[in-house]
Amino acid sequence: MIYINPTNSKIVLARNLYLEKMLPLIFERIDKLTDRIAINYFDRLINDYLEDILSGTPELLAKLNEELTPYDSAVLKAIKYVFNYDWFTDKCVKRYDAYDLAYDLDVITCIYCNRLYTNTVITKNKQKIIRPQFDHFFDKDSNPLLALSFFNLIPSCSICNSNIKHGKKFQLKTHVHPYRDYIIDDFNFTYDYTSENKSGLRILINSETGSKIEKTFEDMFLETVYNSHISELKDLLELKSRFSDRYLSILSSNILGPSIPISQEELYRLAFGVELAKEDFYKRPFSKFKNDILKELNVI
Repeated sequence: MIYINPTNSKIVLARNLYLEKMLPLIFERIDKLTDRIAINYFDRLINDYLEDILSGTPELLAKLNEELTPYDSAVLKAIKYVFNYDWFTDKCVKRYDAYDLAYDLDVITCIYCNRLYTNTVITKNKQKIIRPQFDHFFDKDSNPLLALSFFNLIPSCSICNSNIKHGKKFQLKTHVHPYRDYIIDDFNFTYDYTSENKSGLRILINSETGSKIEKTFEDMFLETVYNSHISELKDLLELKSRFSDRYLSILSSNILGPSIPISQEELYRLAFGVELAKEDFYKRPFSKFKNDILKELNVI
């Protein structure tokens, strides 16, 4: 799982723009409510907290959700209408929507698995083509008040969002939140030999037993999913066996030569197709995985 730094300037700008664009749209939807009980509830409780609901921290979202979620069916219906995620994901030219948020965030690999690209593509004439899915850390069915909260919308691939997590009950005390928990140094990929499959190899993920990391990875089937990519591991092992521990220096001196200046990060990206710096892991699939394995093999 890749950390999204909420203080990064790009994320801050995306969050501010999200609030600026979404707040008036939400008020428009509130103005369309007709049930008197629901209108009174929004007037008394919800409206004053709209900015926090839309852009509050994960901790604040959990607190507001507990305090403001009603039991009255009419109010719940109104909340599901006002904070309707399907409405937000409609492709729109004239109003802000999920494509605009994805474009501003510019998170180009899945935050949960770091296996698949999640680029946002919008043409010059504003035609919206593809974007990442947004997983709801606090599932939207149980927490409709948070269905459009910025920090509850996690950029992810369709496999992690729709096929794996798909409504599982995540909480801050039990699961890792990508905007909140920096865990990149608290787990590592490794490998072992096994007779259980034809490849003779298996990928493992080490983390503290009983930790939120272990729980999150188990619920996301991350180790199981990564074992569908044994070929990536085999390539790295093949590289180790055919070349030497000095693979990068050999590549730099013998292939590129002294006439082509190149940084360590650029050389690493050229050799392995992934990022070297931890803060850039989100830019290329398998960056964390390959970094850990290559270190174990003493290649880097």
